[in-house]
Amino acid sequence: MFRKHGQALKPDSCFKCRMYRNDTLTGETEFALESGDGAREVVLEGFSENGQMRVPMRREARGWVTRVAVDQGWFFYRFCIDGRARWDRTAGKVRTADGTAWSLALIHASRITATLCPAR
Repeated sequence: MFRKHGQALKPDSCFKCRMYRNDTLTGETEFALESGDGAREVVLEGFSENGQMRVPMRREARGWVTRVAVDQGWFFYRFCIDGRARWDRTAGKVRTADGTAWSLALIHASRITATLCPAR
């Protein structure tokens, strides 16, 4: 959806999403949502072939953030902001058979292992 220069954003566009980030040291995936000050509660909802999750996000200076361990493979997620579902506009988008929009994340190998070398 494009808008002309100077055209106002739609009210539901006040939430700016940014893509998830995989942390190869901890094996966790961080999901973050930069939002306006009006949100009271944000929850990350997601599912993969291994199950479903619903994780409350915490408010930080940069927005709403949560870190979760997600299995390698495709992960479908969305943000539930004050009870209203929003998909991540910066990630891929898919619709389930019931027409619900979800964001799509590809989770890579969960952790990089390292071998310590003796000091010389």
